[in-house]
Parts: sequence; C-alpha cells; structure tokens
Amino acid sequence: MCATHDRRVRKTGDPHDRGYLGGRPLIGEHPTWAAIHKRLYRSRGPAKKYTCVDCGRRAQEWSYDGKDDNQLIGRAHGFDLAYSLNLDHYEPRCISCHRIFDNRLRKVMPVIIYRPKQPASMQLLIEVIP
Repeated sequence: MCATHDRRVRKTGDPHDRGYLGGRPLIGEHPTWAAIHKRLYRSRGPAKKYTCVDCGRRAQEWSYDGKDDNQLIGRAHGFDLAYSLNLDHYEPRCISCHRIFDNRLRKVMPVIIYRPKQPASMQLLIEVIP
C-alpha cells in the first residue's frame, strides 16, 4: 500500500475511508452571515466578475435582496445584518449602490432579531422611502 492508504488503515481500519469531507462543522443553529458569503464566493465566484444590478458598473460585493420570508439576522462588521440561507437571494452590487439599497431596505423591512439563548424580538421600522 502507498503511504496514504497505509495511514488510513492505521487510523480507521479502512484504506478507502477519507474521513469527514464537508468542511468545518456547523456552530449554532444556522450558518453565519460570513459563512453564507463564503458559500456565495465559492459557488458564483467574486462579485467583481459581474456588473452591478442597479447602475451597470463593475460590482464589488454580494448584496442580499431582502425578499426571503425566512431571513436571519447575523452580527457582522459591528451591525445586525439581515441575510438568507438561499443563495438565490443575492445580487452583485457596487459599493455605493449596495449601501443605498441596504439603507432603503432597512427603513421599511420588519426585522426579526435572532440571538442564540435569548428570546426573539421584532423591530418594526416604518419610515417611508422617498
């Protein structure tokens, strides 16, 4: 046997057992905001390969569209950010369009805040978009 198969036999008893291949195990109930963005990068590549859906310039970031009924809230970059587990709810945007889109979305979207080991609370933001 080669060194790889010999090591597998000594470790597990089976030369074909490759062990766990699914990446890091899930911590918590859902993947984090950062984990979802890493999945986006792995499945679609960097956002800079696309054009911004709003202005047509080169995109730089993946942006959540806010349309998922089962959205989650995660803490990233010092903010509570809404995100989705469904990668189809993300669009490529340039930085300025992304910030404008998120600010408009934040003003009208009811947000359910989920934090582990705490009861869920709901913030209803009812400002009108001009």
